Amino acid sequence: MGGTSTKIFKKGASAFSSVTGAGHEEGYHPQNFERTFKGSPFVLIRHGSMYFDEDGDLAHEFYVEVLPQGKRGRPTMRRVTESLQPEGIVPLPYPRLHMITMRRKMKRKTVIVGLLTCLTLWLLDYFGAFTHFFERTYDDNFQYPYNGNVPELISQLRNHELPDVPTITSYNYTFLSDCKKKCIDEDNPQLRLVFLIKSAVHNFEQRKAIRNSWGFERRFSDVPVRTVFLLGVDPNNTELQRKILVEQSKYGDIVQADFIDVYYNNTIKTMMGFRWIMENCLNSKFYMFSDDDMYISTKNVLKFLRDPTSYPDLKGSLRGTDYELPDDVKLFSGFVFISAPHRHRSSKWYVPLSEYPYHLWPPYVTAGAYILSKEALIDMYYASMYTQHFRLDDIYLGLVAKKAGIEPYHCSEFHFYQKPYDINSYRFVIASHGFNPEELVRIWNEQKTAGHA
Repeated sequence: MGGTSTKIFKKGASAFSSVTGAGHEEGYHPQNFERTFKGSPFVLIRHGSMYFDEDGDLAHEFYVEVLPQGKRGRPTMRRVTESLQPEGIVPLPYPRLHMITMRRKMKRKTVIVGLLTCLTLWLLDYFGAFTHFFERTYDDNFQYPYNGNVPELISQLRNHELPDVPTITSYNYTFLSDCKKKCIDEDNPQLRLVFLIKSAVHNFEQRKAIRNSWGFERRFSDVPVRTVFLLGVDPNNTELQRKILVEQSKYGDIVQADFIDVYYNNTIKTMMGFRWIMENCLNSKFYMFSDDDMYISTKNVLKFLRDPTSYPDLKGSLRGTDYELPDDVKLFSGFVFISAPHRHRSSKWYVPLSEYPYHLWPPYVTAGAYILSKEALIDMYYASMYTQHFRLDDIYLGLVAKKAGIEPYHCSEFHFYQKPYDINSYRFVIASHGFNPEELVRIWNEQKTAGHA
């Protein structure tokens, strides 16, 4: 750029700044390599970042020395920006990674990893993996509202005294049909057993099958038994309610209250059954609650109630075959579970920590079929007034029993599942779950003929 020009390369230029023609001299052909590496992160050419000046020299920046106009002063350097030609496309001597492509791929990978991490964490939370870390241990310090001396309050209520603490839970629904005279019998003032079947409002065929099988009240002429069905309502179906009224007028065994009849109201249905007993049917020694798809052997129930600890081998009982449970026995019996709350949100029985914080439930009896003595039922009814409502009925009764100081008694002949059937395998079965009306009647008739029902 003239004899007075001084070309100075800016210090610290990148490795890509050096001039090279080696690619062509050694046989590299960028076009061929571009085709070969198309779609990959490798490149063989680049856009040059340097400039040619008028003399054909190549550099990132050019400067000229400017002499002072006077005799004094020092020369200065001025950057040249005119008459510079961009370097253009430059071949590379070997394939190199395209950093922009890599950054894009890295960014995409980061997004994918982030999304997968979020999905994994959500799934772990959804299935309760984290919830278990925050559960409290179920032990002797277990508390569930109300946290006071419930047995003392039960005693006060049983003695018709004003309790020291107001009740916290009540089931004050209205009975639409209460069968007030169901348990009144001049010939049998003391009943032996009352069946209370929790039935869905639309299950007419199930109720019919039970009336024609194990719910038949005159199955044993010398044992007074009563059967009632516990129902709620479907407020949006007047025709269904009309049919229920017809059913009640025909059979006189429907105990119906004005709560909505859905699965998560089974606790209400159960406790309305307790209330009905307290108000209308306290003259029975035992009460059996059941779902409307259960097979029940009334004969085996009555055998069991003679001596539960020896059933089914009553002949081997140390108390003898004529043993009878005392009137003040507090029996709450069925298939007893000790299990943990379901913390995965997909479960029908999902329970959050806010509803129940402990890692185990109190011992409870599966709700498909269970038996209560009168004394146990009275204590648990009053204990329920000091037990916060819980939507799962079997768990709720487990909580109530714990507050009342009643330990559930386990018997494996209460089957919460459908025990595989043959005529001999049901010899000692008290209850088995999951039968449609036709199966129920057929199996019960077979067992009756065999002498097991």
